[in-house]
Formats: sequence, C-alpha cells, structure tokens
Amino acid sequence: MIFSRMHKAAVGSDISIFHEVTEEHATFFREGDATALAQTIRTWIDEAVHPDSTLISTHTWRESAEAIRDILDGKTKPYKVVG
Repeated sequence: MIFSRMHKAAVGSDISIFHEVTEEHATFFREGDATALAQTIRTWIDEAVHPDSTLISTHTWRESAEAIRDILDGKTKPYKVVG
C-alpha cells in the first residue's frame, strides 16, 4: 500500500484489507500484476482527480492497542469477525 498522511492520493494492491483500511479512498491495481501497477501509476499521474486519502481514518498504535485490549477484556465487541 502506497499512501501518505500528507494529503496525497493513495495507490494499493486490490486486496480486501486495503479496501477496508482505506475505506475506498484509494486507487487500486490488480494484485501481483506489475503491468497493472505501472498502468495505474501512469493513469494516476495523468489524472487531476484522485480519491481523497485524507478521509482515511488513522489511529495511533496506542489507540489500536487499547481497542484490541478492550475486545479481549470483553468491554467491546469486535466490529467484524472473520472466519
């Protein structure tokens, strides 16, 4: 995943976790496809409009650790259960 908190557009491999993390505020290319990545970057450079990566939620390590602790302690239910 290539993205920045510095108000830059985001480009990432088209896998579900990146869609989830970026909340769809990114441009995606086919996973494992260098040609698709190159084309995506070319298009990305040529286009003036990109998804707004500033809308991607960010969390500190402390916030993430506290959220995990609260789930493990039974204080909070996980927002998503995989499996």
